[in-house]
Amino acid sequence: MRPISRARFALVVTLVSSNLSAIAIQGTKTIPPFAEGREGNTLANVPFHAPECRFQQVTAASEIAPNGLCVLRGVAFRREGGGTTGSYPIPARSIPRVTIDLAPAAVTLDKMGSVFANNIRGVVTSVFDAKIDLPYQPVFPNGPGPFNVSFVFSRPYIHRVTDGDLLLDLKSFDPTQTGYSGYWLDAFETRPYGQFWLIGTSGKLSNGNRPLLSLDTSSSQIPGGQLNYSLRSLPQSLPCFWFIGFSRTTWGVLPLPLDLSPLGAAGNSLYTGMEIFGPMTVRASGSAYEGYAQLPIPNDPKLDGAGFYTQALVVDPAANTLGVVFSNLFESELGVTQGYAQSYWAAKPDAVSATSYRLPSRPGGLVTQWSGGF
Repeated sequence: MRPISRARFALVVTLVSSNLSAIAIQGTKTIPPFAEGREGNTLANVPFHAPECRFQQVTAASEIAPNGLCVLRGVAFRREGGGTTGSYPIPARSIPRVTIDLAPAAVTLDKMGSVFANNIRGVVTSVFDAKIDLPYQPVFPNGPGPFNVSFVFSRPYIHRVTDGDLLLDLKSFDPTQTGYSGYWLDAFETRPYGQFWLIGTSGKLSNGNRPLLSLDTSSSQIPGGQLNYSLRSLPQSLPCFWFIGFSRTTWGVLPLPLDLSPLGAAGNSLYTGMEIFGPMTVRASGSAYEGYAQLPIPNDPKLDGAGFYTQALVVDPAANTLGVVFSNLFESELGVTQGYAQSYWAAKPDAVSATSYRLPSRPGGLVTQWSGGF
């Protein structure tokens, strides 16, 4: 065996040392990050709801390779969950041929265009070319479902931040398929506003009213914004407190919602945990009173799409034995202020140009879970 030269040895050491930190952590990476534990904020009928499809998605290099380099070994998607679409099962589907190519993108997210070839730069690497059996998807009314629409690559793909953004080019071939399959996938898009939902009911105050926790229209539900909560229908100036939790199913060892009747507060429920707690300012509101709280949101991009739950309580000794009345629950989801990906697609795998796309002003794409080293 020929001994390795000093120059070659030095080169190997340099390459290993410079890239080790980037590829040492083997695992998965979900893009966008907020979708790791939450449903994406929209849905997509591509690429598997239609009989055939060509689908391109450009992902920001800073997201896919946060340490400067990544080694990709697979990608997975998940069914759309939550809402009406998540309330019905999706039948299994076999597709005779699906191909996935990866390449450096010739464009940034905001410059992606409808001509597919113009979005590709450099060498195109085929990482998947085979029949795929899409699994049966049970109902997921509250989302998110598992990442079980998975593709294991035939070869690893190395992508560096210096390569620019990453392009995924997926083609689905099924010429005998007619009609639509119902195989909707979870997706996301940039949104300069958040979403909210009222959940559950409040207990009764001593005057028989139920305090209503709501979010004022003056609120800005984005990182750097502010949440303005009101707790209405108070009969007098009673002490009020807000609290925030991050789950509506468990708080420590306690299952949620928790019926507070055994504690002397019949008709009251604890809907979320008391992870963050604070007082509300009580002020006159017409012939009644209301609690009010202004909660600033840190201007941190990592809070994009973050979800949490807010509930309030009123100290009202005459209302029940516990002397406390709990409000309804308020679920909030912050807006998405930065772009993570953009996507274009067409109804034929051999299409040259896209016929549909996410609006450039609100870029987005499929929620993806990449596997490999990051």
